[in-house]
Amino acid sequence: MSSLQKALMKDKLPPLSHGSTSVHGGMKRMPGRRRDYSPVLWSQYFGVKKDVQIDGNTFRVYIKESEAAEDDDSMPSEPVPVLVLLHGGGFSALTWALFAECVTSQVQCYVMAIDLRGHGDTHTTDDLDLSADTLSSDVIAVIDAVLGEKDDVNSHPLILIGHSMGGAIAVHAATKIVNSDYKDSGGVVVGDSDDVMPESPQCEQQGGSDEESKEPASPGEEDNVEYKYDGAYDSSDQDFQTRKNYNLCGVAVIDVVEGTAMDALAGMQSLLRSRPQKFPSLPNAIEWCVRSGQVRNVESARVSMPGQIKNAKTGQTATNDVDSLQNQSFDEASSNDGNANPESGSRLSTDMDDAIREEEEGEGNDSKLPESFKKPLPLMQSPPKSGYEWRIDLGRTEVFWPGWFQGLSAAFLVLPVPKLLLLAGIDRLDKALTVGQMQGKFQMQVLPKCGHAVHEDVPDKVADVLSTFLVRHKFAAPLANFNRTFPAC
Repeated sequence: MSSLQKALMKDKLPPLSHGSTSVHGGMKRMPGRRRDYSPVLWSQYFGVKKDVQIDGNTFRVYIKESEAAEDDDSMPSEPVPVLVLLHGGGFSALTWALFAECVTSQVQCYVMAIDLRGHGDTHTTDDLDLSADTLSSDVIAVIDAVLGEKDDVNSHPLILIGHSMGGAIAVHAATKIVNSDYKDSGGVVVGDSDDVMPESPQCEQQGGSDEESKEPASPGEEDNVEYKYDGAYDSSDQDFQTRKNYNLCGVAVIDVVEGTAMDALAGMQSLLRSRPQKFPSLPNAIEWCVRSGQVRNVESARVSMPGQIKNAKTGQTATNDVDSLQNQSFDEASSNDGNANPESGSRLSTDMDDAIREEEEGEGNDSKLPESFKKPLPLMQSPPKSGYEWRIDLGRTEVFWPGWFQGLSAAFLVLPVPKLLLLAGIDRLDKALTVGQMQGKFQMQVLPKCGHAVHEDVPDKVADVLSTFLVRHKFAAPLANFNRTFPAC
């Protein structure tokens, strides 16, 4: 057969369908029915939700702990690490749902995802005060309140993990903690000196020596970048004097770089205006979230989107409507089937590579699905004469945006703990981080084929990287599902 004949026959062939893989693995399947955009309840991924009261403010916290098998010999004798998860601007703590499920299945840890001020189900006296100082102080206060219940602030290794704005706040909070701890011990305060601070003695107790924190200088590079945090916090403040010492052992930042973030701020208002201002129903909002590319993972969008919008009639976040829907479905199921399971919910497979496809995975190969997959909730309808709008008007907080990112690279580089930078593309590095990465000041991992919401698009891969980071530094004990990755950079 000639090349011309092959080309003609190829043109007549139908296009190959694009299969998709589940976050839990399994075979690719042919497209069949349309996608399910119905919402998923938070309890399918987290074990507990708490409303923490602090100075007249209420902070919503979602918690999940690892569950080790009875015959698992990897149960640690030391306290498990606490992973504090901080979401990006406009998102909510539920953005971490799939990641929390994945990481707690790989290593022994305690996950705490916080709805930051003005977001999700957190309610404060000033929801529009999104300054870096206020948000970072909120984070530390919540950690105090949650871990302080068991007086565990000092015993558990503390790992701050943040995405986008949350990544910047993680660095600001870590800087406050470091300044406080070293001021109390007579050490150097970040920003008071050009010298890089020594490794945290608390982390040494956990056995986590960090090759990156040795910070060797490359010849001729010492004068190129000044590693000094100009926005140092006043550690003589009473808030610092009364704060407990923390066992801060690591910081992980996901897809946020100072230079790129500062450049993007100029077009942020236009981006916000281009979004729909209202949605007729929750499934409609979830479908927009996926089709717009904000989140490329349908399963993640179904649980995270309700935390980003609120009922226009009641003013409550859509998570409350999902709770009501779940209770309603329980009542209906109980009346029709006495054996209905009150814990049932929707857990459909995750699309990793092609999030904007029209069709959902078809029927067949059901034997590959884990037993935890359950019947979906009934399709949710919008309440009468209502709709959904964004939980927070980010446009009104523009005055605080530069403060999140200014000096971020330098502040990140001088933190005296193991550091991880996880990016969706290598092009996002700015000069300071490029030089710092060449000098071995932090670990960097690039995960291609995903959008800005890296931890939502590929939660299993992000969990692999974070779990390896924790095990490598001996902060956490691996479990049976641990999947070691090797740093790409």
